[in-house]
Amino acid sequence: MIMKAIIWRFSTLIERSATILGAVFGFICSICPVAAVIVYAEITALMIKRHNEKSVEGNTIVLNVFGGGKDVGESNRTSHMDALVDDSVSYLIVSVIIMALQIVTAATALTLTNWAAGRMASRLRFNLLRSVLSQEIAFFDTNATMNFATTLTEGESNRTSHMDALVDDSVSYLIVSVIIMALQIVTAATALTLTNWAAGRMASRLRFNLLRSVLSQEIAFFDTNATMNFATTLTDDVEKLKNGVGHHVAITTYLASSVVVSSVVALLYGWQLTLAGMAVIPVALIAVSTVTKYQTRCSSDEVSSLGTAGRIVEQALSAIRTVRAYSGEHVEVDKYSKALAPARKAASRRSVWAGLGAGVGWFLTFLMNGVILVYGTALCVRDEEEGHYHPGIMITIMFCTYTASQHITLCNPHIEVISQAKGAAKSLFKILERKSKINALEDIGTKPEGFKGNIVFDNLYFNYPSRPDVKVLRGLSLTVNAGETVALVGGSGCGKSTLLQLLQRAYEPDSGQIFLDGHKLDSLLLHHYRRSIGVVGQEPVLFSGTIRYNITIGLENVSESDMIKAAQIAHAHQFITKLSNGYDTVLGECGALLSGGQKQRIAIARALVRNPAVLLLDEPTSALDPASERQVQAALDSASEGRTTL
Repeated sequence: MIMKAIIWRFSTLIERSATILGAVFGFICSICPVAAVIVYAEITALMIKRHNEKSVEGNTIVLNVFGGGKDVGESNRTSHMDALVDDSVSYLIVSVIIMALQIVTAATALTLTNWAAGRMASRLRFNLLRSVLSQEIAFFDTNATMNFATTLTEGESNRTSHMDALVDDSVSYLIVSVIIMALQIVTAATALTLTNWAAGRMASRLRFNLLRSVLSQEIAFFDTNATMNFATTLTDDVEKLKNGVGHHVAITTYLASSVVVSSVVALLYGWQLTLAGMAVIPVALIAVSTVTKYQTRCSSDEVSSLGTAGRIVEQALSAIRTVRAYSGEHVEVDKYSKALAPARKAASRRSVWAGLGAGVGWFLTFLMNGVILVYGTALCVRDEEEGHYHPGIMITIMFCTYTASQHITLCNPHIEVISQAKGAAKSLFKILERKSKINALEDIGTKPEGFKGNIVFDNLYFNYPSRPDVKVLRGLSLTVNAGETVALVGGSGCGKSTLLQLLQRAYEPDSGQIFLDGHKLDSLLLHHYRRSIGVVGQEPVLFSGTIRYNITIGLENVSESDMIKAAQIAHAHQFITKLSNGYDTVLGECGALLSGGQKQRIAIARALVRNPAVLLLDEPTSALDPASERQVQAALDSASEGRTTL
């Protein structure tokens, strides 16, 4: 009633309705900044969760409506990065909608209220002038100091100027916001694209070079590094390095730069208030580093315990027949459960530290905002005459310091990824930079047209690098003429297999020389020489490809007739042709579809297809049953004809 009596006394129903409707639109407009904060909080939470490969269920409300916030569980990084792209698109859509809604509602509210105010002001001027002109002269005498013209015009003129300026302010705010958003989208997309492209190229090249380096190493390297999992190195360590030099570099640069820029801007706007707010940051850094330290320790304990548990599972499954034979299932399950207990405890401790870190972080953030608001208000009041500190300055400093503190916290997981990449790089480049003593990939050495098979072992001394204190060969000398079949006989560990491995140049003798047709073995082009010898071991090693692939492995342009001829000499052609796909039959893991004798005959065919001058047989029938042994022995007798055989 007071409002109506004082402000709307000269308004009509239409003008009052327009003003009320403008106020409603103003209320809707006021929701937009809150919605923007909510959406920003949602996209921030999604970025943190997805970069840490965590579930995002229940973290978003608004973004879900526009295709964001998809929960991909704790799946691989690629799924999380794809989902993050959807989150970013939905964030862009929501931001544009909020901005458009804010512009429309603000414009509508201002238009309606200004229209109503303008109509009322025009009528008020008319009535006011009419009222003034109707007064007696005594009224003017007693109000000589009153400027009636100013009363009629100045207030409206000032208000109109301010409203026009406010419209200009809103338009400039819209233009700047659109430019900033477009610039941020373009720069962020460019930064992530470039760093991920460079990291992907580097990782692919690194995997190729790493596999080449590993395959070029001598056998002694694998003997002395038996605990190293090269497959994990090729996948996990390279992936860590890829992550460390990929988008995490761009994100860390963005976060670190924003910390510096925000701090500088805040200091330029008001160094006193900025320093007061930043007094909390050292405490935040100490808290974050402490939490990160204990989280890392708990994660390390968890990974170590899971690794131990994994080895128990691997051992049990690899020896499943033995476990079943001795009813050891319950024992293995109990061992696995006990091994998992430390991992569960470590995970619980890590969760506690994570929650504590989040709580302390938000407490310090609100504390910093509180300090800035309290001290900033005091500065605004104290500095009212000079006008240096005002609410705009205070809000600018508060958001700048808030951004700096939050981005310092957000930097930690990315810095941790980069640190992990540095650790992975050390192990990777240690392998890459190692020079093999016997490198089959180097094109160094002589390449004779053909070998006859005359072998000379001259005063060989040798001990294995993994067992340097055990002497295996001590001055052995032996001559084998071309075409001879020589059997090496002796007790276990006397050096029979060792001599065959030295002839393959798997190892180098400590002293002495090996000659083939008068050529020193270490002077020959290694991959050419190895194609001239055939090897059949006690346990045949087959790959999961086809029979054709297993027979012709390591050779190029092998004709069908040569392959079949080798299989016939090895007494393998008959059973191969009875298989459903013949030579194109896929053998499965380690040749699981074949019997022991069949696998051994495939191995003999593989040795013979290269038409070797020297055939090395390392007890190839010792693990076979009598029937299979007879078949394999017949194949070996055929294979030995016209070749030097040991």
